[in-house]
Amino acid sequence: MHSRCCTTVLLCAALVASTAWAGFTKITEGDIVNDSGWCYGGAWADYDGDGFQDLFVINNNSNQGRNNFLYLNNGDGTFTRITAGAIATDVANSSGCAWGDYDNDGWLDLVVANVQTPNCLYHNDGNGIFTKVTTGPIVTDSSRCNGASWGDMDNDGDLDLMVATGVLGMYNDLLYRNNGNGTFTKITDSPVVNDATGAGGSAWGDFDSDGDLDLFVGGYDGHNRLYDNDGTGTFTSIDTGIVVTDGNYTMGAGWADYDNDGDLDLFTAKNDYFGGSDNALYRNDGTGNNWLWVRCVGTVSNRSAIGARVQALADIRGADVRQTREISAQTGGGTSGQSSLLAAFGLGDASIVDTLVVRWPSGIVQTLTSVAVNQILTVTEPQTAVEEAIPKPQASSSAPTFVRGVLNIANGSSTSSSPSWLLDISGRNVLVLHAGANDLSKLSPGLYFVREAQAQAQAQAVRKVIVQR
Repeated sequence: MHSRCCTTVLLCAALVASTAWAGFTKITEGDIVNDSGWCYGGAWADYDGDGFQDLFVINNNSNQGRNNFLYLNNGDGTFTRITAGAIATDVANSSGCAWGDYDNDGWLDLVVANVQTPNCLYHNDGNGIFTKVTTGPIVTDSSRCNGASWGDMDNDGDLDLMVATGVLGMYNDLLYRNNGNGTFTKITDSPVVNDATGAGGSAWGDFDSDGDLDLFVGGYDGHNRLYDNDGTGTFTSIDTGIVVTDGNYTMGAGWADYDNDGDLDLFTAKNDYFGGSDNALYRNDGTGNNWLWVRCVGTVSNRSAIGARVQALADIRGADVRQTREISAQTGGGTSGQSSLLAAFGLGDASIVDTLVVRWPSGIVQTLTSVAVNQILTVTEPQTAVEEAIPKPQASSSAPTFVRGVLNIANGSSTSSSPSWLLDISGRNVLVLHAGANDLSKLSPGLYFVREAQAQAQAQAVRKVIVQR
């Protein structure tokens, strides 16, 4: 019997929730645990910006007419399955998916890798709706794809895309450079796309800590592939060493510094299809280059900070280098896999990070300067500019109010009898609120604040409202 190992983030068969005593309670109600299919994996992301992680699940058998599944987190421990739109109705033999904000508009988009049919790219319009992209090489190329990985390979501030393909010797991997205007250029002159090995997984990571994203690609032919980036998105194939000679049906991969020594180690999950193949963990012995790991903790955004964009600017080898990382729940590529949730920056000879910028999923932008190197830095999301400009909510204030379409203000409340406003996370007044029904349907999903004036002008109550679709 063959063992089919993988580093799947979510098991399609069961969803579990943590309890206070660190055990688990199996969730048995709702579409999210009662839908069935030929599920290959899933990826979490807060696609509507309300602070709660939503879920996309891929199906791998188009002959059964199974579409993929998209679940909206309702914020109360339940999920609503989305049934409208191409992202929820397309039927394909899907094998991998990855969220990433490829056009830098602050909303997470989604790529879905398919087998023998063109891959799918869905643009997040920012209102809970996705538009299917129908032009460009990403969505017109067809291959036996096994997964996709986003990464800024050329340090230009936008996410490029690698798509791994399977079946030994029959297909080349696919690499696309982001043009910075919402379009992509297919790369045809790189060893990444000219080594026809059959790939089961891919993962971006700066293994030599020199300030650029390198690439690991798992092989089906007994040889993995490791590509060293020169900083411009030009790669050299590494042909020696245990990582590249220790292949045999590598299905998934993920980078993480498991021993906290300042360099990225590698785990690979293998399918015992050819026999005698165990999973593998490779310790990185390091280069001596400097580094910075950033652990992001969300407060307004989801606590894991999935979807956060982190940029580090530093002088490396005499040049200003700005690196970009996006925190993702599906960063290992392949049919399944996840790298560390820490934003990992190799810094070469840089003695300090001049500027570190975190763009949180909530839209809050946080900037740190003169950050020391060679540390694991925890960055906690601030409670927004709104809370600096407005008095803090009273201790008795309740949890956020979840709104779909209409916010009702009761007659006789402080809000109904005095001026009040709805503010976005930047502190901008977006709506004057009145007693009765207030239509919020035209607002983008996310976090807002209701500022209620009390009888005394100096005493204002603030409460949070999360607008949902």
